[in-house]
Amino acid sequence: MRNPVDLQEALFSQLERLGDKEVKGDKLKEEIARSDAMGKIASQIINNGRLVIDAYKMAASEDANIELPDMFKVDKGPVIKEGIPASGRRTLISKKDD
Repeated sequence: MRNPVDLQEALFSQLERLGDKEVKGDKLKEEIARSDAMGKIASQIINNGRLVIDAYKMAASEDANIELPDMFKVDKGPVIKEGIPASGRRTLISKKDD
């Protein structure tokens, strides 16, 4: 899962498995445990996304004079319109260890 759409699809697929009336007994217990784990991980992914957005908001505020750490750097790609990458979305880049 690399984006919110993938996360949403995975969560709805899990919801469908939980709603399957054919799933019973130990198999249902497994699906419930899997759903619990997926929910916890999804919450962490969402919280991380909020952290990134909050960092950008803080850096973009008029009175802020800060530089974001490397973990928040964004590869903007080729620009077609000022401020909008050609892909239409920004992707986070990770710094590889040397």
